[in-house]
Amino acid sequence: MHIIYILFFLILAIHLIDFKKGVLLYAPMKLFFNLNVRFGPITFDLLMSLVIFILFVKDWQKYMKTPFPLQKAFMIYGIGYILTCIFPDYAPNYIPRIILMVLLFSFVYYYCLDSITNIKFAIVCYAFFAIVMCGNGLLTPALGINPLDDFLQSVSDDENSLFINNEWERMGQVRYRSFIPHAISYGVACCSILYLFIWSYLQMRKFSSILVIVSICFLFSGIIICGSRTPIIGLLPVCYLFFSKGLVTTRMKIMLLIVMIIFLVFKGDYILYLIESLIDSKIASETGGSTTELRMIQYATAFKFFMSSPIWGMGMYFDSYAADSSILGSESVWLPLMMNNGIIGVLSYAIIYWYLYKISCKSPGKAFLIAFSIGWLLMRTATSLIGVSDAQFFTVYFCIYRYYELKNKEKQLRLY
Repeated sequence: MHIIYILFFLILAIHLIDFKKGVLLYAPMKLFFNLNVRFGPITFDLLMSLVIFILFVKDWQKYMKTPFPLQKAFMIYGIGYILTCIFPDYAPNYIPRIILMVLLFSFVYYYCLDSITNIKFAIVCYAFFAIVMCGNGLLTPALGINPLDDFLQSVSDDENSLFINNEWERMGQVRYRSFIPHAISYGVACCSILYLFIWSYLQMRKFSSILVIVSICFLFSGIIICGSRTPIIGLLPVCYLFFSKGLVTTRMKIMLLIVMIIFLVFKGDYILYLIESLIDSKIASETGGSTTELRMIQYATAFKFFMSSPIWGMGMYFDSYAADSSILGSESVWLPLMMNNGIIGVLSYAIIYWYLYKISCKSPGKAFLIAFSIGWLLMRTATSLIGVSDAQFFTVYFCIYRYYELKNKEKQLRLY
């Protein structure tokens, strides 16, 4: 346990030396220091997010030089979430996990991306993290070891930690998860970070191309070995980019098609198997996955509880599985929102995607930002996540959005 204190104070020291670099460095680490790493009742990430926000507020005038693009969306979602943590159940302990660890951290992260240099630094941080995460993930099928996950389990509180090792196999493939608590969440984490490097390859072609390509390869490996359908669904909007003028050159389209063909040659049967498992209940039971029919049952059950208390929901302490076991898994962000947070929770969360669409449409990177937002929304709709939060989406989104914002300002300055 002592090493966790050492790591905490080491990361804190980096923030004190260079606050912006510290925040950009820590963002991908949120996936490592997830809900399983704790200081008693407080998670490592909660405490670090609190410290980061305090340091930001201390010198806020130095950082906040431009309006925050998602200010209204974050305020609406934040207020809505806080209200549903107070009514009908009084559960203030739930408030920091969204307000502090997701919204306020993402807010601070945006302001740390105040230069192209810092954006490149953020990409490099995500690159090295992706290589370590996926490299560790590959050690399990290759050598039967998982050193980073073993470390996390050694420093975690048994009563408050969650590590799910699925024993299901899909076409003879075990579902691997690296150090992320669940295999599905591992695939989603890989997919969301992969968007950043696909964009880097397409847009920042002279920037660390080898590092970007290596990162893409490692992230693809994570998507394959996680054995989940969700990240494949999340990557579907990438196809839209082929029809986007100016973003993908003809040469790149040819290269991407070659990569896709090679991937389908080796993994085509597996992908078809995953798709069939969505429709065929027999295949789904073999793979441990949910069919479309089962998901409809889950939505019907969630709607039943939603109608019992449509405004505020059943409360944060409501145990849907104890009330009706057919809801097992609650495989969508919308199901717990409907049941626990009611219409207040559903609408306050949905408004984020409306504002994301609005600001994306005003950006030169409209095509990619919208594709990424849709990809994330599809994954959040398809399954529930353990150890991965919206903070991972917002940090990647802001890297891309901020790049175009800063480039646009540079262009305007040159005109004057």
